[in-house]
Amino acid sequence: MIDALLLEAETLAELVRLSCASAEDERRFQPIVDRLGAVASLAPTAPLAAEQELEQLAVRLRRALLARAHDHSDPHFRSPVHGPARPLPSGDTSAHIYERSANPTALERRVAKAAPPPRGWRADHVMFSSGTAAISGLLQCYRSMVRGSERDPLRAGVWGGYFETDMLFELLKSGAFTWDAVSDVISAVGGGQYDLLFIEPVRYTWDLTTLDLPAFVRAWRVRSPRRTRVLVFDTTLASFTWPSARVLESLRDGSPLLVIEVRSGLKLDQQGLELANLGIVSIYSCHEDEGTPTAEQFGQYLRLIRSITGTALSMDAMAVLDTPFMAAPVWVARHAGQVFLNNQTLAAALAQESGLFSKIAHPSLTVASGPLRHAPFVVCQLAEDHIANHGFLLAVVREEVRRRGIRLDWGSSFGFRSHRWETIIPRVQDRRGLFKIAMGSRSGPSFEAAVELFRQLARYRDFDALRRAYPGLIALDLMAMAGPEPSASAEDSPTVRDRETSLLVDAQRGGGAG
Repeated sequence: MIDALLLEAETLAELVRLSCASAEDERRFQPIVDRLGAVASLAPTAPLAAEQELEQLAVRLRRALLARAHDHSDPHFRSPVHGPARPLPSGDTSAHIYERSANPTALERRVAKAAPPPRGWRADHVMFSSGTAAISGLLQCYRSMVRGSERDPLRAGVWGGYFETDMLFELLKSGAFTWDAVSDVISAVGGGQYDLLFIEPVRYTWDLTTLDLPAFVRAWRVRSPRRTRVLVFDTTLASFTWPSARVLESLRDGSPLLVIEVRSGLKLDQQGLELANLGIVSIYSCHEDEGTPTAEQFGQYLRLIRSITGTALSMDAMAVLDTPFMAAPVWVARHAGQVFLNNQTLAAALAQESGLFSKIAHPSLTVASGPLRHAPFVVCQLAEDHIANHGFLLAVVREEVRRRGIRLDWGSSFGFRSHRWETIIPRVQDRRGLFKIAMGSRSGPSFEAAVELFRQLARYRDFDALRRAYPGLIALDLMAMAGPEPSASAEDSPTVRDRETSLLVDAQRGGGAG
C-alpha cells in the first residue's frame, strides 16, 4: 500500500518534470514538487490522508497545465490577426486564420512518430476535437470519397456497442449508404458483403465481448468476394493493447485496403487528467487503386471536413496537449496498463462472490490469453435488475464511501487516476440498468478498500437483505434524474423514442461522493 502511494508521488513528479519547458514553467510547477516530497513522508503513517493529498496534487497539476495553456491562447482572438504564428508551450507554433480550422501539426507529427507503419503501408494521422467528431468525420469522408448510388449503395457493417456510434451511422444513412448491426463479425468478414466494417475490438456492451483476432485474420484471408476495402477499428477501450502493426501485417494480402484506427484521446492518452477532448484518427493504406484512396489522400480530405465542420482542436486544446507525455507510447502503456490491472483485479475478486450480482463482465474472465483481455472498467449485472434496486445500491455505496473516508467518486467515464462508479440506464422504459465500476490507475488504500467494499456488497443474498442492513437509508430516485430537462413550453420538448437514445444517469445532479 505504501509502495503504491510512493509510486504515485514519483509518477506525478515525473509528469511535472516532463511538463517543464521554461524557467517560468519551473516556477509554476515548483510548489507541486515541494508538496510531493512532503506527501511521501506522510504515506507511512497516514496513508489515506496521503492519498487524498496526491489526488489534490494531480488536480493542481491539471489546473497548472490548463493555466499555462490559457497564457498562450488568451492573447489571441479566435480569428487572430495576421502575423507570426502563435507559440505553444514547447516552442512549436500554430499558424491559422480561423481557430475552427487550425491544424494541430505538432500533435499529429508526435502521434505519427509514435506509430510508424509497417513495411508496405502508407500512413497519416488526423486529430479532431473529440472521438465522436473523429468518427463522424471519417464516415463523412468515406461517403464522399467512395460514392455509392441507390442502385449500388455502399454497405457498412458495425460490430460494436457504443450507442452514439450507432446513432452516427443512422444519421448518415441514405439510399446510397446503408448499415447493419452485425452479430457475427467473423461471418461478416468471410461473407464479404460489406464495403466497410466498423469494429470495436473490445465492445462497449454489457458483456464487454472482444474480437477473436486469429479467427478474424483467418476469415479475412479466405473471404469471398473481396468487396471489403475499408476496415475501421475503434480502439478506445483497447488502448495500447491493440496490436496495430501485427494486425496490419496480417491483413495485407495484395488487395486494395484502407485500415483506419480511431479512438478517444481523452481517456487513456492523458494520464487520467482529462486535459482536453481529443479524437485520434490513424489511417493506413496499401495496394491502393482507383477505388481506394491512399492514407494521405484520405487524411487531407479529413482535414478539409474538419475545417468545414469546425471540429478542429481549439488553441486552448493544442496548448494544453503540448506536453511530452501526451500520447507517448511509454506513458500511455504505463497509465492504461495500471488501469487495466486494477480493473482485472476487481473483476477477479467479484467473480468469486455470489448474491446481488448475476454476472460480472470483464474480458479477463472469458479470454484466457492474447492482447484483447483487458478493459478500463467492470460491468456488474444485478440479479434483481430493477431501477429501484439500482437507486438503493447507489445510496449504499455513497454511504459507505462517506463512512470509510475513501477516494471513490460517483461519476461517468473511465481511465482516471482515481476510481469511479455509476449506474447506466440504457432504456428508461425497461426500468433496467447496469452497474459500472471504473478503477483508476492509482493503487493504495482506496483501491484496496473499494475492492473489499464491492465484494461485501456482492455477498448479500438479495436486495431485501441489503435493505435490512441499511434501515432508514433512502434510495436515489433514478427515474426523477432520468426525466427530461424542464423547458419553456411543450413545443420545446421533442418526442424522444427510447430505441433511438440511451440515457446515462448523471451522478452530478445528485451530488458526488468522495
